[in-house]
Amino acid sequence: MRGERIEALSSVTVRRLACFAILFGCKRETPPQPIQTSSASVAVSASAPAPAPDIATEARELLVTWDRGFNAHDADALAPLYASSVRYYGATLTRDECKSKVAAFIGTNPTSSQSSTVEGVATEPDGVRVTFSKAITIAGKTTRYPSYLHVARTGRRLEIDEESDPTTDKNLHITTCEDALGELARVTDALTHTGLRSEVTHDGTKWEAHFYRSHGTSDIYFDSKTGVITWATTGSDIREPLNESSPQWSPGVRVLVDAVKAKCK
Repeated sequence: MRGERIEALSSVTVRRLACFAILFGCKRETPPQPIQTSSASVAVSASAPAPAPDIATEARELLVTWDRGFNAHDADALAPLYASSVRYYGATLTRDECKSKVAAFIGTNPTSSQSSTVEGVATEPDGVRVTFSKAITIAGKTTRYPSYLHVARTGRRLEIDEESDPTTDKNLHITTCEDALGELARVTDALTHTGLRSEVTHDGTKWEAHFYRSHGTSDIYFDSKTGVITWATTGSDIREPLNESSPQWSPGVRVLVDAVKAKCK
């Protein structure tokens, strides 16, 4: 009996030892290693280029730099802000010609200053148009003008490729339309001399051009919405449409009519 108990105890001991071995074996498994951040990935992140500034923000910053250059009376500092070709108050100028215009203004008004308040920034297919109110002080008197700049990206920076204001644009528009209507009046009235006084008005829809001559007047009316031109002969109050069936019509008149429609929008 004693021998049988010893044998039983030995068997139990062996089984317990086996269990302990299994348990200790499980605990000795390799623990998970901490995640290492490689120096290479850190270097890549550090060298990654910063996101490009928003073009509207850049345009606002350009306007601030533009004001600063004017207030410093420094045409040399302002010149690089302009593109190689600039639509400058209705005229197409080179950068150097634009610089000369700016330098002339500064030279004539050495104590002038300006401050611009942004009113809108509109993204367009070819750049950004910044509209602003420009306060110019000359000889102690401040005048405020609605103005605008159009800026376009050239390489990695923005450049001004147009500068003007609505008042100038309106006056240029009237002059351009008046010239086109004047040419039409000369041809349709068979007038050969250029001593022509004119009065052109525009109510937002219709252009009316009254041409005064020594022998009377000629009136041309252009409806910019419909594209219809009517014409009153000298000494007549009857307005007749000017088209292919008119006695004055010719290939040359067609060209001038097309010019009116293009320039008197």
